[in-house]
Amino acid sequence: MKKEKLNQSNEAEAYAKQLDAMLSDVVSVPHFNDEDIELEEWAIHFFHKETKEQIEWTIILCLLMYITETRNKISHVIENKKLKEICFSKEQSLLGKNMLMVNNLNSLDGFRVKIAEEE
Repeated sequence: MKKEKLNQSNEAEAYAKQLDAMLSDVVSVPHFNDEDIELEEWAIHFFHKETKEQIEWTIILCLLMYITETRNKISHVIENKKLKEICFSKEQSLLGKNMLMVNNLNSLDGFRVKIAEEE
């Protein structure tokens, strides 16, 4: 479904900022070996590094589904660079823009988006 413009709302921006902060907290926890980690503010608890990575992707997918379902533009309020790129790419796809995405499925590192210019 192509639309010329996405919606904007204070509620959507607040929700996006909340998930952005949650993701930033999860990502910022150093986790080299299996150890018990608890982020009390978010009620997130994990032991394995793989679980941490799954939590990161779950937060990202929640925001992507929110953008898809509500058609709200939120990338402009996101501070986490990788999350901002991912959200921006979803917004552009909803606007019908062609793009090339490069991603490492095992990590957020290396994620890049190039939006094709309209001719």
